[in-house]
Amino acid sequence: MGKLGAFRLTWSVYGFAIVMAAIAIVPGPNFMYSLHGGPAWLALPFAFPYALVRLYLMHRSANPDEKPQVKRFALTSLLIYLPVSLVAAFAGAYSIDSFFGKGAMNLPMGAFYFWALFIFPVGLLVFFIGRLANAL
Repeated sequence: MGKLGAFRLTWSVYGFAIVMAAIAIVPGPNFMYSLHGGPAWLALPFAFPYALVRLYLMHRSANPDEKPQVKRFALTSLLIYLPVSLVAAFAGAYSIDSFFGKGAMNLPMGAFYFWALFIFPVGLLVFFIGRLANAL
């Protein structure tokens, strides 16, 4: 963890996810999420695994006396990431719908599908729960 500030530490771990969310939310760059196979759809599932790898590397390289701080940061930031990524998914889905026209995010589960990609592979549970709910 060293002498990195909270902002730099958060950016180094979650910067990729923040950029992917910003691309989805800001009109104009959100064309990268076009339903015709925009490149952002291919990169988005790597946002959460990238953050997990960065947290693991931070824990592994920390001094023994810094490990409790790293664990606390990892747990706190992951608990914050889940609801923030959900809000970003809804905002991104709304923005894409507004930019491309109503129904552009006509995905199997709408914004929840988008959120499932933000938290992939954990997001696979969202798919299975949605499929079960639709089947019943």
